[in-house]
Amino acid sequence: MFLYFSFNFLRMGTTGFASQARGGEKDTRVVLLRGLLLSTGLGLALVSKIISDHGGWITVESVPGKTVFRISLPRADKTQIENTASDQEN
Repeated sequence: MFLYFSFNFLRMGTTGFASQARGGEKDTRVVLLRGLLLSTGLGLALVSKIISDHGGWITVESVPGKTVFRISLPRADKTQIENTASDQEN
């Protein structure tokens, strides 16, 4: 579901980035690339914030043709899981 909303800018419409593309194919590519970069940057910032709020970390290693994201979240112990389950039942 998150991926669907992350790529929401690709939907057709008369507003937003798509409507700003006037003229030739080159202009359209620039506008869509700007939307892609903006959504990718905002998505990565959001993921980083959520992970750090939960006590985890994220790293990225990138070389031409390959990008690796490593994500680590703390492991919940059994009592935390049981407490969460009982809270949801109430």
